[in-house]
Amino acid sequence: MLNLTGLSFPYYVGCLFGGALIRNLADARHTNLRMEEIDVISNTCLNLFLSMALMSLNIAKLISLALPMIVILLSQAVVMMLWAYFITFRTTGKDYDAAVMAAGHCGVGLGQTPNAVANMAAVIDKNGPAPTAWFVLPVVTVIFINIMNPIIITTFINLLK
Repeated sequence: MLNLTGLSFPYYVGCLFGGALIRNLADARHTNLRMEEIDVISNTCLNLFLSMALMSLNIAKLISLALPMIVILLSQAVVMMLWAYFITFRTTGKDYDAAVMAAGHCGVGLGQTPNAVANMAAVIDKNGPAPTAWFVLPVVTVIFINIMNPIIITTFINLLK
């Protein structure tokens, strides 16, 4: 159905729509979802995704780019760390939820939503739940980055051709 829009979406956007549809239907029908099982499956899938993404990298082709990539990665990590502390953490309340959101923001800034979820899960596993952060950051990254980004980029590409 997404192909009928004429826009180019990443492969995972269909899964996002499917998950949102199932969750909203379950909530509307007051269906009890088995969250423990869902958490186990989601953590397993996240770990598999991250492992497969790293395994699919062709390091041999990247050797000539190693130094520029290291410089860019270190610069990005430093800027993201400073941004997460001075902007994200401070503007989201300077509390535990803000720290979890800052950790998730680092994941998004250095990767994508799965990195954010992995970062947040690591902090939550060690220090306890952060329901606000666990709700807000994934929703924002899924809606505004994963769904709206392809729409906005494709629209601008079509307008500027």
